[in-house]
Amino acid sequence: MDILTSADIPYVLFETDATWFEDPVELFSNRLNGLEDFDLTVPVKGYDGGSWDTLGFNPMLVAATNGSKMFMNELKETLNNDTKLYDQDVMNQLCASQRNGIICRQFEYSEVADGKWFKMDENERTIPQILNNNFNSGTKNKETRQALNGFWFLATKTDQCVIAKVKMFMTKYNLT
Repeated sequence: MDILTSADIPYVLFETDATWFEDPVELFSNRLNGLEDFDLTVPVKGYDGGSWDTLGFNPMLVAATNGSKMFMNELKETLNNDTKLYDQDVMNQLCASQRNGIICRQFEYSEVADGKWFKMDENERTIPQILNNNFNSGTKNKETRQALNGFWFLATKTDQCVIAKVKMFMTKYNLT
């Protein structure tokens, strides 16, 4: 992240265990090309609306700015100086303090939701553009949650894709 930011390259950092209901290129492009000034944009944690002490790390849209360079440098130095720290906690502190004038913006929960979305009543769920599979540790636990919610398409014994599960998912979420 520090190398990309230092080279003036805007980028999106994301994790591979997220479900993308829509192609997010337009969402990211609109932020990068929009009128809103920012150094980085990240999601809020939790469906209660979140606050500055509850930012998520994924996806992170990073603009090529002096603020993002200072942010990444300070993030790296802080984590290197104390390996017990959690990167997301350091990010939250830097954003909350607006250290060195950093401008942190948030994606709306309707744009990027976290794993707490799975705990919402199904009637209250709004389908986000991106849904993270977090708030659950371990591959098996994540797979189980995905399967229980109809997001896992592999057969248990054969690891073959079950097309019927894919079609049910696509129908349920009006995907083409």
